[in-house]
Amino acid sequence: MSTLGLSVGGWDQWNSKWLLVQGMTSCPLPPPPFLPQQPPEDIKTVAWNPQVQHILSSAHPSGKAVVWDLRKNEPIIKVSDHSNRMHSSGLAWHPDIATQLVLCSEDDRFPVIQLWDLRFASLPLKVLESHSRGILSVSWSQADAELLLSSAKDNQILCWNLGSSEVVYKLPTQSSWCFDVQWCPRDPPVFSAASFDGWISLYSVMDRSWEVQQMRHDDKV
Repeated sequence: MSTLGLSVGGWDQWNSKWLLVQGMTSCPLPPPPFLPQQPPEDIKTVAWNPQVQHILSSAHPSGKAVVWDLRKNEPIIKVSDHSNRMHSSGLAWHPDIATQLVLCSEDDRFPVIQLWDLRFASLPLKVLESHSRGILSVSWSQADAELLLSSAKDNQILCWNLGSSEVVYKLPTQSSWCFDVQWCPRDPPVFSAASFDGWISLYSVMDRSWEVQQMRHDDKV
C-alpha cells in the first residue's frame, strides 16, 4: 500500500494556529486531522520523519520544535533551546536515524544550526556556527548522512560534515539571499539553490565543479 500525505501549517481568521494533515490516495493514515497548537504559536515549517511514517515535526519562531504522533493526533515531545535565542526558520530529519533532527535559526544575533536527538532532548548534541547572519534553510543529504547544506542571509551556501562539525564546501558569495537549498534525490552530488533575485541554480559537490546550470523564472521564484 502506498503512503502519501500532505502536511500544511497555518492559522485561521481567529488567529488559531494549526497543522492540517491531509491523506492522499491510499495513505494508511487515519482521517485527516487538524492539530491545534496549544498555546497558539506561528508555524515556520513542517517535515515528515523519513523513517517513521506517522511522525511529523513542526518548527516555530520561538526556537521550539514539536514532534507529532499522527496515530494519537497529539504532540509527543518538544525540544527548545533554553537560551531563548533561537528563531527557527527550518528543520530537517536525519535520513537514517529516526530520533535526530536539525533546527536552524534566522536570527542575525544567533545564526546557528542545532543537532538534536529526541532521546536526549534537554540539550542539542551539536551546535554548528559559521554563518555570520541568520540561516534561511537546511537540507540533509539522503545519500550521505554526514552532509548537510545551509543557506543564510550572509549570501553564503555551506556544506557541512556533521561528523567533524566542519564546513567542507563553501560556495562563492551569492548576489542575493538563497531562501531554499535542496539535495537532488536522484543524483546525490547535485543540489539546487533558489534565491530572491529569481534564479534557481544547480550545483555539484563532485570535484568542486560548482555551477552546473541556472534557470530563471519570468515571474521570479
